[in-house]
Amino acid sequence: MENDQKGAAVRFPPPLIYLFALSSAWGVNYFIPFAFFPIEWRFQSTVLIFIIGACIALAAVLKLHFSRTSIEPWKPTSQIVNSGVFGYSRNPIYLSFNLVGIAVAIYFNSAWMLFSLIPATMIILRLVIAKEERYLANKFGQQYTDYCESVNRWWGRK
Repeated sequence: MENDQKGAAVRFPPPLIYLFALSSAWGVNYFIPFAFFPIEWRFQSTVLIFIIGACIALAAVLKLHFSRTSIEPWKPTSQIVNSGVFGYSRNPIYLSFNLVGIAVAIYFNSAWMLFSLIPATMIILRLVIAKEERYLANKFGQQYTDYCESVNRWWGRK
């Protein structure tokens, strides 16, 4: 890709998809409460899941920074990052968004917020990850294919 100016050409910040889904579900929950989580474990679960999600996101952002490649999907990628958290997940930042979303849903004890993560993730898969994968496959070819064959999209080595 000689003229690589737009990266994966994603036109909006992906976190906004999750923010919109969770805030919309919070609004629904305000009028139609739908609790799902036992009160006695809510705080500990929220903290644990939030910390795991935040640590994954921080590790991914730092790895991209030190690898000197862009985190923004609308900017060019300079290399395939396949170590650190990227050695276990091709999409650790989106995984962390889901974990933080689950923590938020537990904190507010809102099944609506939890369910809102399903369409948010489907939108991310179709409108963001699909574009990123096409872009990376076109730009890096076999190197990206090999990476996809060794690391799962969400978590785990193959």
